[in-house]
Amino acid sequence: MDGRLVTRLRTPVHRIPAELVPRGTHRVTVRLHADDGTVWAVDGEPVEGTADITASGAETTAAPKATQSAAALSAPGARLRTGGRASPDRAGKAS
Repeated sequence: MDGRLVTRLRTPVHRIPAELVPRGTHRVTVRLHADDGTVWAVDGEPVEGTADITASGAETTAAPKATQSAAALSAPGARLRTGGRASPDRAGKAS
């Protein structure tokens, strides 16, 4: 959000916590990555979408809380799915 990483998703749905979205308009970008962290692209352009969102709640003076590190975003022992439908092949091409 606004150029900073909020989370890495492994689910189709996510709600950004209100404390991370101060009052005002913000730009949210989502980008598709493979399990190895490489960005998926079509004709050299990343597969991504961007939207502006506006938070109109009560104005706060507190800074947003720090987000978790990237290493903490996946549960220990989580099984990553690779090689399934829509995964890149071994040559790095999207299927």
